Amino acid sequence: MVRKNETAPDDKSANRHDNHISIHYTIDPDESISHNVIRAVAAATEVSPERLEPLYNVVDPDALDRLFKMPSETPPSSQETIVSFQYEGYLVTIQNSQQIILYSRAAANP
Repeated sequence: MVRKNETAPDDKSANRHDNHISIHYTIDPDESISHNVIRAVAAATEVSPERLEPLYNVVDPDALDRLFKMPSETPPSSQETIVSFQYEGYLVTIQNSQQIILYSRAAANP
């Protein structure tokens, strides 16, 4: 979960594979998906959410929130929903209102 203190939470995990970094965040069901994305990217980039490019410059936050309504708000579905877009140097992938994965190219090691 990405908490409001804008630091990386305990349930954030990072993996390195082939010069790529992936950071996984569990979605906080008390916040909209768009707010979860902003908090996750802010934590990954170590900047406050206010300093990020507005999310609406890359994706419609209202549409994103409608697409990923929390399970208590919509009937169960057997279909998987995955959305990916570029934001603040990361490929942001949202999976089934449960997880946000940020993919970034790792700096090349000397």
